Amino acid sequence: LILSERDNDGERSQNRNEIEIYETGRRLVKKAREYNIPNEEIILDPGVVPIGVDFENKTRAVLCAMKLIKNDKYFENIHISVGLSNFSNMLPHRTLLESAFITLAQPFGLDFIIGNSKKRYKILSENELALVALKEALELGSYESLARIQEFISS
Repeated sequence: LILSERDNDGERSQNRNEIEIYETGRRLVKKAREYNIPNEEIILDPGVVPIGVDFENKTRAVLCAMKLIKNDKYFENIHISVGLSNFSNMLPHRTLLESAFITLAQPFGLDFIIGNSKKRYKILSENELALVALKEALELGSYESLARIQEFISS
């Protein structure tokens, strides 16, 4: 179930924050339950955006929504997946950036990815430059976060 958009009075709207992503998840899971689909068979995709153009800090919203979902019994045993190549689209050091995202997202329930089987993803240690840069970018927000990612990929 894709959580990047919601139905807003009959029109599709982009989810802009963690609450909208979370509420879309609740509505879609409710609908799945109407068809007797158990939580164990549901995969939610909160819809990552390319970090290189994420001046609206949607990456932080996705991670926060994942945390809300993980901590809500309503979503117990539900899976979370992302299209990982979207996250680092058009950037160098893609595998490092993607690994940084996995490192941050896995504690919030990320258990599947759509990724490249030739890449060697890994959980990064706290002092790995890609993870440090991503954390700092998420804290900064707006165009400052883009500058921080640019600084990382230029190093």
